[in-house]
Amino acid sequence: MTYKVSIAIPICWPEEITFLRANISHIEKFTHPQVESQVIICDQTGTEAIKAEFGGRYYVLQMPRIDAGFPIDKSLEVADGEYHLSLDVDCVPMHHAWLYAPIKVLDKYTDIIMVGKATGLHNHHDYAKHGTFFHINNYLRYMRTEQARYVSRQVGFLRPENRPKANFYPVADFSFEANCDNGVRANSFTDRMGMGKKFSIAMNQVLGNTHEMGVFGMVLDELVFHMVFSSSKDWISDKTKTLGEEYLKWYSRINSEDFTTVWPDIVKALQPKYNILYDRHLWDGYKEQALTPQDELFRDFSAWKTEG
Repeated sequence: MTYKVSIAIPICWPEEITFLRANISHIEKFTHPQVESQVIICDQTGTEAIKAEFGGRYYVLQMPRIDAGFPIDKSLEVADGEYHLSLDVDCVPMHHAWLYAPIKVLDKYTDIIMVGKATGLHNHHDYAKHGTFFHINNYLRYMRTEQARYVSRQVGFLRPENRPKANFYPVADFSFEANCDNGVRANSFTDRMGMGKKFSIAMNQVLGNTHEMGVFGMVLDELVFHMVFSSSKDWISDKTKTLGEEYLKWYSRINSEDFTTVWPDIVKALQPKYNILYDRHLWDGYKEQALTPQDELFRDFSAWKTEG
């Protein structure tokens, strides 16, 4: 059986083309015989550079830069895969099963709606007052395309205050008046509507820590590397204070050197964060359950990473 996955990659700033090249090259490198992919580059740079370089091989969807969730909504309008993945431009696939294993979860476990990495945003007091839910972030979220498309039409993945800019009018009358970025509102909607469980994979390595924003350069269940904060120039006034010299060093190298020369140093510098054994979780709409090798889902996911 072959699975077709539509991969939406938003790019906001022209200088992020370095990340995009690395992302695309690793997508091409880490293939799987049972997965076919449709790459949708959501180009918000306002230039022709992305289309000129990638338009011949991939679907380049040019759009205005509105917010982090808007490219997800737009990509779902053209996605032709049975499954949909939102993937930040600064994510680098690291494993041949980076698409296969999460999609196998959705294929077998029909009561699971999302696979990705929980971020903890749902624990923020401004969000928590709107009820209990579990947040899988836009930077790595696998879903069945039709379910993602339904959520997009009902409430959208973009921020509510940006709906007029996108000419978007939701179907659902869904009350969640908080500062919602990265699909927070959409995640809450799926839980409130009882649409399914959510599987959070592990964060097992990191490149370093920022001063105020948490870890950066995280490795997600040995499948994907995510740099984090790469397009932060428009919302962080003092990068040295907020992000720190270590982050700025790596970001400068990535943007000034050939990524193939930086990547081995990144891999060498990665440090353990959590053991996978302790960082896979399942959310059933009511509570978060830590998974162990005694759980079927844990065993299946580990096995699927070795297939193909």
